[in-house]
Amino acid sequence: MKNNFVLLILVLLVQQAFAQKDSVVSKEIISLKYYNENGGMQYLVLENKLKTGQKIEPLRNKTFQLFLDSVAASNRIGSVTTDNEGKAKSFLPPELKGSWDASAQHKFLAVVPGKEDEIATELDITKAKITADTVSSGEARSIIVQASKYENGEWIPAADVEMKV
Repeated sequence: MKNNFVLLILVLLVQQAFAQKDSVVSKEIISLKYYNENGGMQYLVLENKLKTGQKIEPLRNKTFQLFLDSVAASNRIGSVTTDNEGKAKSFLPPELKGSWDASAQHKFLAVVPGKEDEIATELDITKAKITADTVSSGEARSIIVQASKYENGEWIPAADVEMKV
């Protein structure tokens, strides 16, 4: 009788352990990052990963289409496929310069081909820049830092910005 009770408890514990392993939920993570190097070269990096419990692994060979502001043929940035690290890179094409210059705020969109009505991920940006300059006055040296935002076709000082130099 005692052996049957121990055996029953052991079976229940093993079953509980297997049930917990099956309940680990996998979640696909898709993220976009925008880069602007020295006000010239602009590009996007898409990252696609699968998170299962505490483990994160890259998703390879997945294709996405990238758009500026809306999913329309005229706003298409390009099509990208993730590499072995789950990353894909795309440069902003010159054809979108008019749309880019028309607004200070933009939204980058990534969609899976064939599912254009579903946005896989999006990234909102506001055009801004930080300028830093060094000034020497005798033996004293200073750093001047200014944050600017792009508004109505010109760069103006940005309000309510805190910086630590």
